[in-house]
Amino acid sequence: MRSTVLVTGGSGFVGSHIILQLLAAGHDVRTSVRSLKREEMVRAMLKGAGAEPGQRLAFLAADLERDGGWADAVAGCDYVIHVASPIPAAAPKTEDELIVPARDGVLRVLKAARDAKVKRVVLTSSCGAIYYGHPAQTAPFDETSWTNTGGEMSAYVRSKAIAERAAWDFRRGRRARRGRPPPPRDDGPGGEGRALHRRLRRDHVDARHREGAQGAPGRCGEESTDTAVAELARTCRRAV
Repeated sequence: MRSTVLVTGGSGFVGSHIILQLLAAGHDVRTSVRSLKREEMVRAMLKGAGAEPGQRLAFLAADLERDGGWADAVAGCDYVIHVASPIPAAAPKTEDELIVPARDGVLRVLKAARDAKVKRVVLTSSCGAIYYGHPAQTAPFDETSWTNTGGEMSAYVRSKAIAERAAWDFRRGRRARRGRPPPPRDDGPGGEGRALHRRLRRDHVDARHREGAQGAPGRCGEESTDTAVAELARTCRRAV
């Protein structure tokens, strides 16, 4: 069934894969970006991956640190897939540079989705919200596990854990399913998906450098058996 889906953070690596999956499945897609100047870059990445969606893909300006734009972004959407989260090119001066926009941003998205009566919000999780800050253990971590934010960890990991806690606290008392796809890294797929992954990763890294970043987040593990970003994107697409 054709639906309209908002993907937050569409200029990111994971977001671009999710957009591709949704378009291929026949959905109309909206994506939020901090600046509409990024639209040309995102469309170029998608074109390099074989997708030219035209009017089936719309861009809206919305910032995790500001209230403005989110009501317009979700208006008329059936589903929201929240991917956006601050990822620094360099170490932040204070942890709050990451924690505040990550936590407040997810709450802005959830409140806007609630007010627009969106059918479902899909929140991509992270290993940063699950298994940091604990002593070594042999038992596996699962979707019921939470990072101990009082332990030692990077500001980015702490921001992911705090933001997801805030999301689940917001959803308490409402109907929600706790499925948490937690990619350890944004590594790419092998086999037939590798060429697509390389194009998207290359274009994303090139764009980051053109914007003045001193390095692109994540790493491209072409032979890795870690969770493939394409599999994560498929999981998100199947949830709508």
